[in-house]
Amino acid sequence: MEREGVKEDKIFSVSEINSIIRANLEFTFFDVSVKGEISNFLEYSSGHLYFDIKDEGGKLKCVMFKSYASKLKMKFKDGEQIIARGMVSVYEKRGDLQLIVKEIKKYGVGELQIKFEELKKKLQKEGLFDQKYKKKLPFLPKRIGVVTSPHGAAIIDILRIIKRRYAGLYILIYPAKVQGEGAAESIAEGIRELNKVGDLDAIIIGRGGGSIEDLWAFNEEIVARAIFESKIPIISAVGHEIDFTISDFVADLRASTPSAAAELVVERRDVLEDRIASLTNSITNFMKYKMETYKNNLNRLIKHKVFSSFQIGVQRKQFEIDELFNRLNSLFLKHIKNKKERLWRLSTKISNLHPLKRIEERRGAVELYKKRISADILKKIEEYKHMLDKDSRELFNLIKRTLDEKMFKWKNLNDKLNSLSHKKVLERGYSIVLKENKIIRSSNETEIGDKINIILYRGKLISEILKKEGENE
Repeated sequence: MEREGVKEDKIFSVSEINSIIRANLEFTFFDVSVKGEISNFLEYSSGHLYFDIKDEGGKLKCVMFKSYASKLKMKFKDGEQIIARGMVSVYEKRGDLQLIVKEIKKYGVGELQIKFEELKKKLQKEGLFDQKYKKKLPFLPKRIGVVTSPHGAAIIDILRIIKRRYAGLYILIYPAKVQGEGAAESIAEGIRELNKVGDLDAIIIGRGGGSIEDLWAFNEEIVARAIFESKIPIISAVGHEIDFTISDFVADLRASTPSAAAELVVERRDVLEDRIASLTNSITNFMKYKMETYKNNLNRLIKHKVFSSFQIGVQRKQFEIDELFNRLNSLFLKHIKNKKERLWRLSTKISNLHPLKRIEERRGAVELYKKRISADILKKIEEYKHMLDKDSRELFNLIKRTLDEKMFKWKNLNDKLNSLSHKKVLERGYSIVLKENKIIRSSNETEIGDKINIILYRGKLISEILKKEGENE
């Protein structure tokens, strides 16, 4: 009897079963989205991300390869709620079920979003968003002000578009801080300062795209009230088309991007020019449409399962490389640990020997042993240098520093042994008595009238024996 194309009497190997499971999973769950909480988040030096997604009922292993991870616009960490999109697969060597992630995004309402809604509700109640307070842009403005960072992409886009559409337009830039502490105050001050100039036809405020944290200065009340109080029409151009800030609701006009704001300022002159070149634009738009159609067709072919399977195969090999690197790293650390233990045992033996006679012998042995260890390490590094990247070199440096620390401890022990020499004993107040260069240990070894030398820590004394005591002791 057969079921679903598999013979029941056939005996499979483990790798065959894992391969069949992987193929079925990847075919069935080719593109799925999973939500949950991040845990055990790790970023390898290779650029790959490894983490788990969990909820109250279970946990799923995830891997995001460098080709996708490099496109992330924000950092993720343990405890964050996310939605991960990708393909369910099996790592065949271990039989682990895993989600190969292509996209990650956060979900849920955060603290900043709550603050945004509270301020929006407050200002709306006060009437700051009312249409009756909105000022109209002049038909053909001659002088405009811009409040933004002088180093950002926003000012470059604004100047480029205005120069292309209306090269004679006068632009006054107020260099403001648009992100971080003090940014809201800087933007509000810029609006007030440009109002003092008095002869401007419009003001553009904004910056390029970013996270809600990056754009938060434009959600501050001080900026909203400065916009409302402005006598000059203000265009709010913050982030991308999907980004909305409090500034957008208070401003006289909202532009989806800084580039769009520049187009709105000179929109009417540009419309007149477009009428003259209408036929040319029609042909251009048609060509763009055809090119976009070909591009979309090509993108659909790229995303086909045939090409995707090839990419997954490459990524799986990258996963295996990470596994091999971890194993190699563990073996290398174990080897160094054994070398350190042998060095410690040798140091212990040295401490038990005579401090004067053995220390030079052992010092030479330790130096030889140190050279052998260094030679072993260099040999290992030479063998693995084609497999390891920058982190392997950092690991070698860490090992070298560890060996230096051990040698430093050994030298400290050596110094302690030296402290037990006869010089140290003399320093504590003891002395050595000599008769004809022979050490005297008993009064029986001298006679009345003998000349003796007394060696002190510093200098010596020449004495004559006048009396002896304790001869029989």
